[in-house]
Amino acid sequence: MEKIPLEDAWKVLAPRPVAIITTVNERGEINGAPYSLVGSMSFSPPLVWVGFNKDGIRHTFENIKATKEFVLNIVSEDFAKEMIETAKIEEWGNELEKAGLQWGPSKIVRPPRVKKAKAVLECMLRGIYEVGGSHTIVVGEVVNAEATKIDAYGNPKFSEMKTLYHASGPVFYSAGKSVELNWRKKR
Repeated sequence: MEKIPLEDAWKVLAPRPVAIITTVNERGEINGAPYSLVGSMSFSPPLVWVGFNKDGIRHTFENIKATKEFVLNIVSEDFAKEMIETAKIEEWGNELEKAGLQWGPSKIVRPPRVKKAKAVLECMLRGIYEVGGSHTIVVGEVVNAEATKIDAYGNPKFSEMKTLYHASGPVFYSAGKSVELNWRKKR
């Protein structure tokens, strides 16, 4: 095995799904920015977490604190270029519009969903946690979850959706084939 520097240890858990997080501010203005430090942390209630880097103010983070709502729009290959464009926009304004992405209303929360997203999680803020380190953790409760294609186990069909995953820097992966393994204990 090769030694991994501790500051790169997180890369062992990559790649991670990429989501454009949509929020609105208190005036209802739309914000959309990509994040890949995201994950699931509870089945019941369904809770997700997002890591926000502490080095600089993020409109997404400020909007979540103010309105207590956000949407995780799971990115797929077909709008990867637009996702990257939203990351490059620093001035205030609707990043979705500037990147050429269309949006529509969510079912429960005020922030919109990205129309090209093949899976979305509408979330209500459950807590903000300072755990030490480079990121602040935002925990949201999923109040609505949808995907365009579901398999026999209730999973989104990631390979058909061509879900995008982020390793680090400019390196991304797309979902490939699925492998089914029997993980249940014998009785």
